[in-house]
Amino acid sequence: MTQSENYVVEVLPGRWREIRNETMLEQLSAIFSSHPVIEFAGWAEASNASDFWDGLYQDVVKPLKKRDFRFIFHLGDVGRKQVFEIDEVLDIMGDYSSYGKVVLQLDCHEADSLWRRLNGHSAEGLPAGAARARWLSIFNTMNIDLLQILEGCQTMQFSR
Repeated sequence: MTQSENYVVEVLPGRWREIRNETMLEQLSAIFSSHPVIEFAGWAEASNASDFWDGLYQDVVKPLKKRDFRFIFHLGDVGRKQVFEIDEVLDIMGDYSSYGKVVLQLDCHEADSLWRRLNGHSAEGLPAGAARARWLSIFNTMNIDLLQILEGCQTMQFSR
């Protein structure tokens, strides 16, 4: 894998504190040190993803003290997640912004699902043009650098 390629982090089974060990932390530190782009996927599909992402932040990213990472997060469809779980992962993603640029990438369905969970009601029946306002409101509640919404062959981006 060349340095220009992303490194994708997948959630492992088990809790972070149960699977972490010195050898693993050394290997992850080496990977993170040599790859400027780290991609996180599968949060909505894994029951322990927040724990895993926070553990990586605390035990790997912070100790490296690098500030030039680019972190790309994919939450997936948050429709079945509790609001407190969503708030927790958004806070964790915000923590990563201290060590580099943070990008949240969602498709339009995932973005609308996130908006519904955060706002406690459905986006159904709202005009299609209101999608931009909904997605902007998501971006404004987060401590990230870029929100990318993928819709078909188009991308809408919100940045600071």
